[in-house]
Amino acid sequence: MTPFEQAAEWHREHGGDMELSEVIEAHAQVGHVIITPEIFLLARHGCSYWTEDERNNPWLTEKGGDCWHVWLVAGDWTQWERFLPYRLFFASLHRRGKLRVYRLNDLRRSPVGFKRFRRLK
Repeated sequence: MTPFEQAAEWHREHGGDMELSEVIEAHAQVGHVIITPEIFLLARHGCSYWTEDERNNPWLTEKGGDCWHVWLVAGDWTQWERFLPYRLFFASLHRRGKLRVYRLNDLRRSPVGFKRFRRLK
């Protein structure tokens, strides 16, 4: 299964009211859409202090913010950061149904990806 197919399947099961094409369009206009044979990534510039409602609005972005909000990643998710144009201090994403904010330095140091780094929220 390709990363795009994995993302589409996940979105069908967990994506809420918006179609995947709508979410991709929003990120194409205000964020980043990366689709390669190794990864599917939707991310946008935001703030580590955003509320869950703000993070759940794919059209909202904050160019001066300190955080990458990762909407969806599939495929080799351990490589997601290298596809973004610059580094920020934090990353936010949903894991196991909960919104989480992580320090990117903790992510980079973790040899097992998202399993061992410290959450901020």
